[in-house]
Amino acid sequence: MQYEFLEQFTRRMQHVGKYAVLMRMSMNKQTWKQYGFETFDEQVNILFAVLLFIMEQSLKDENCTVDDIGAYIDDLNSSYFHKQINYEECRDMADFIINVILSNDGQSMTFDGYDFESRQYKELIISYVKNKVIYTDTNIKRTSYELTNDGYDLMLSTLEIEDNLKLSVQDMIFELHLKKQSYDEAVNDIRNEFNLLHIRLRKIEDAMTRIRRNALSYSIDEYSQILNDNLETISETKEKFQARRKMIQEKTREFEEADIDVNNLSSDNEKTLENLRIIDDYLGRALEEQQKIFGSHLDLKALYTHELEQLSQMSAIKRFSLTADFYDKILKNPGYLDRTDIFLRPLFGCDPDKVYDLRRALATQKPITEREETDESELMEEDIADQDKKQEEIRRKLRIYEKSVRTLLKEAVHGKIERLKRGVAGSITLKELEEKCRSDLKLKKAMIPDVDKFKEIMVDLLNSRVMDIEQLDKERKENIQEEPSSFSLTETVLEIADSVRDRKIFMVEALKIDDGSTAVFTDIPDLSSHPSDDEDSGRDICCSNVLIRVRWEDR
Repeated sequence: MQYEFLEQFTRRMQHVGKYAVLMRMSMNKQTWKQYGFETFDEQVNILFAVLLFIMEQSLKDENCTVDDIGAYIDDLNSSYFHKQINYEECRDMADFIINVILSNDGQSMTFDGYDFESRQYKELIISYVKNKVIYTDTNIKRTSYELTNDGYDLMLSTLEIEDNLKLSVQDMIFELHLKKQSYDEAVNDIRNEFNLLHIRLRKIEDAMTRIRRNALSYSIDEYSQILNDNLETISETKEKFQARRKMIQEKTREFEEADIDVNNLSSDNEKTLENLRIIDDYLGRALEEQQKIFGSHLDLKALYTHELEQLSQMSAIKRFSLTADFYDKILKNPGYLDRTDIFLRPLFGCDPDKVYDLRRALATQKPITEREETDESELMEEDIADQDKKQEEIRRKLRIYEKSVRTLLKEAVHGKIERLKRGVAGSITLKELEEKCRSDLKLKKAMIPDVDKFKEIMVDLLNSRVMDIEQLDKERKENIQEEPSSFSLTETVLEIADSVRDRKIFMVEALKIDDGSTAVFTDIPDLSSHPSDDEDSGRDICCSNVLIRVRWEDR
């Protein structure tokens, strides 16, 4: 190609097309004027305000129905735009934006971008929102909307830049605000970084969905691009986040351990301390998101390889059309009937696996429809029973986790007591627990139900390091809670803190003691590798020494 700068022209047109198609769908629509939005500028502003609302709902994994969007438009109108429209008109306007402008009444939206390598126009498909069916608390079927990849790219490009540089640029801004000690700005920066990581994870999940539906619809270029982006994200984020989290925790400790009364902090210092804790929490969540991306990255590679192998095996099977290769040929030349056995013989290469049952032949026959209904009801009852059995098994495992965490926190509360300017702190080390477990087998059984569960609990404790109960409880109230299907240290600690009546626990800490000491717990059951063994046969666990501290106030 003579002009090398035109090599990525089609990709540029993909980004341009997202704006061009949106403007094309919105311009010259007389419906806008029915709701008082006369000028094109007003229409574009309210349109992007709605897109931003859908993006926020998508990032929070919350439902976003037409009623929700209508209520949002009504609130914006009453507070800012002051158009002469009521709630019902706002809802109709939300339906118009979703179904006409953003969805084109269900028809595909395209933009032709010129490809200078193939010397022809390439049809680029544009999609802003997708929908899913949900059920409300009253079991009413509704439609919820969320952004597609194109929708996310459109909204993020109004503030950020190219996909492969978004994290890097946001990371530089975050680091700059940390150096300037502008912690209020740093909170927004780390929140944006976390959102970018969450979007990266959602893109991997969408790619896996497309591959499951039809692996051939997912091109090699797209697969290579998402793998490279994932590797860049994984390699760039983990070490940086860990180093910054350590630095934030040190600054937080300096504030907490300074020779001042925490209850009498100035408003500025109190706000700084709160911002540091929020940043620390988001850094921990970002590290968890990075681990999810790494796991999904491996799952994506395995899934794509498996699907392509399945397709290659299917292509090796020779298929015949009974109509074209059998019936039509016999109709043209009936003489072929003498040799039909040659064509049909492979179908009867083995004896049919069937047994004639006299009891069924003599049994009273039920009507077909009644039998089908009975079979369906029996299957449904079996499915419900299986589901209940699985849920009960999940609850049983969660109770074991909760008992272990509760035992650890209880031992810490009754351990070494410190009087602080705010409340009381109790602490204990794993080395001290090792000595207690030697003489108290009941304590060891409750604290360490098996090897894997204890490891998972300790890893989560060390990753969380400092758990601010008030902040975690605030976030829990802001999010929709579902019945947990796996162990969550945060949820378990919150439930334990809620169940304690005489103490108000406000912080749980886990600190690794770097003095070379270790704690060894003997004869621990290893149910993952030997699920049928009794409890007496187990193995030893050697752990680094860890300090567990619980801070509380008397109620």
